Amino acid sequence: MTVVLVQPMPSLTDLALGLVTLYLVWRLPRGGEVSRHWRAAFAWAAGTALAGAVYHGVLVGIARVNTLSWAVTSIMVVVVVSYLLAASVV
Repeated sequence: MTVVLVQPMPSLTDLALGLVTLYLVWRLPRGGEVSRHWRAAFAWAAGTALAGAVYHGVLVGIARVNTLSWAVTSIMVVVVVSYLLAASVV
């Protein structure tokens, strides 16, 4: 079985970003109000990047789910930015 990515470079760069960000979530200190917001921001960023990898690798080629999956990923980006704003304020 051969795996063919629809958009290989965006998919692989999103995958790399997601894995690095997951590692950073693991490395962030625990405890405290500030840490909670930064951990949430990085966790959502990792999830969004991994969702982007799936989108660019597979879902962009499926017309029925292309628009919906892009909307979900875009909403996830808004959540990431919201957590980053909360973390920077605290």
